[in-house]
Amino acid sequence: MPPEQHANLIADIRNQDVKLKAWCAFSDINVSKDPPNGDVVIRSDHLQNVTVGVKDIIDVAGLPTKCGSAIYAHANAATLDAACVSMMRAAGAVIVGKTVTTELAMFVPAQTCNPVNLDYSPGGSSAGSAAAVAAGHVDIAIGTQTAGSILRPAAYCGVFGFKPTFGLVPRTGVKVQSETLDTVGVFARSIQHCAAWLAAMNGSPTSLAPDDAGRKLKIGVVTSFDAYATADMLAAVRHARHTLMTAGHEVVELPLPEPLAQLHTQQMIIQQYESARAYHAERTQHRALLTPAIATALDEGARIADSTYRRAMAAANEARPVADKLFKKCDVWLLPAAPGAAPFGLASTGDPIFNRLASVLHTPSISVPALRDGNGMPLGLQLIGMRGGDQQLFRAAATICAALATA
Repeated sequence: MPPEQHANLIADIRNQDVKLKAWCAFSDINVSKDPPNGDVVIRSDHLQNVTVGVKDIIDVAGLPTKCGSAIYAHANAATLDAACVSMMRAAGAVIVGKTVTTELAMFVPAQTCNPVNLDYSPGGSSAGSAAAVAAGHVDIAIGTQTAGSILRPAAYCGVFGFKPTFGLVPRTGVKVQSETLDTVGVFARSIQHCAAWLAAMNGSPTSLAPDDAGRKLKIGVVTSFDAYATADMLAAVRHARHTLMTAGHEVVELPLPEPLAQLHTQQMIIQQYESARAYHAERTQHRALLTPAIATALDEGARIADSTYRRAMAAANEARPVADKLFKKCDVWLLPAAPGAAPFGLASTGDPIFNRLASVLHTPSISVPALRDGNGMPLGLQLIGMRGGDQQLFRAAATICAALATA
């Protein structure tokens, strides 16, 4: 991107961001133009001239990583890009800057508003990334998910949010909260952009025609968490089911067997236990700089017994092969991406209950925009694919979105 165009883009974003508050820092054109981490660069064109925002727990060379925390308010600029950022540069992307994260990528809301309606939450913890894409500031933005920090903000802001199979995208240079769960993902306004981003990460194909011509999907609708959904969200799921059946797809209810039905509680234990250890220094050495709610949550995680954690890990390990077998009967699972539309106000980032399953199963998942509620706020549907089946999930999502668009 030419320097003048780059400067104009940042100036426009700054003007638009006065009320939205999605950004916390911007890249220098000299850093954005050429990868700073080596003299020899092998380029692809998967993200040529695609503009990118980066969640502020992920290192960008030349910018500090502040993690939304007062502890890191005076952090030095990163010397190197995180691996995923370096790979995006090599694919031709333009790194615009750092997007706002909630404190330590946890549950206390940040200052970011929802661009659909500034009176509503954008979700969290990848608040700024979701908002920046929804506002049209950048083509894509990257975030992380431990419980629901990609799928839920994407749903609230009315954009696509993709969490790949666990381990598929490197986390070098990313502030880790949970070794077992943290996954780097992407926000975009199309599935094609999600696929292009993943191609930059692992060289996968970018062609995204809907599933094989004439092939009908078998879609399993997960109803295990329906008690947590609003009436508007349940209506959106019913509408999707009817539309997909009318289009000739097989839609069946998918009751989760016992190893999976209570897995969201095991995810919570794993996340709390590992977060307390990952943030041990912050909790013990800089406690006064933590929000009281975060300090209390980390204390609770530190009190979880090792035996309790090991049982939760064992349950998760037992459940993943069970999920693999279920995917032999269904192409994709469908369920809400969030309990409903975004919460009013900025007091909460929302409940990740519908996202914990895919996070702990290590499966790829994607939030796709669906209907809107009575206040005009977006409602997102979640599609979950089998572990390692990211490309199959993209194709199924493209097919489903094509059917829903013609409803």
